[in-house]
Amino acid sequence: MYAQLQRTGASSDVLADARDYLAYGYLKNARQARFVGDRQRAADQLTAARNFQPSATIQGMLTAEQQLLTTAADGANAQQASEIDAARGRFAQSLRSTTLGPTELSTIALALAYAILVPPVLVLVFVAIMVFESEYTHLIRVLFFGAPT
Repeated sequence: MYAQLQRTGASSDVLADARDYLAYGYLKNARQARFVGDRQRAADQLTAARNFQPSATIQGMLTAEQQLLTTAADGANAQQASEIDAARGRFAQSLRSTTLGPTELSTIALALAYAILVPPVLVLVFVAIMVFESEYTHLIRVLFFGAPT
């Protein structure tokens, strides 16, 4: 895909974005491989991502993933790291889930109710405050400036 962009004469900023996207794709594959415990595949994916020479931001993410990979491979923290990775994987999978449970549905319903009902109620409260203030203001003007003629 990157070679095809080069052949078509894409601009340098498009090529830089393509390198970043491709490297990020490899980074995601490396994370998935690390989650399942396939350290060799994760290392290969990181190497492939680095070959694209991505931007400094993506390079930092690749470096952090490499550190996580080597830390987990050391063995001392391997069990704890794998438990954390498994929890992260489950959380990521729950975000990609196509079905919503009752908890998620009730949270969404509550958020929609607040988004739809609260603003008009607040507007009515402010209108009521303005009505009370207008009566007070009218009374003060009548007292100090005299009755309207």
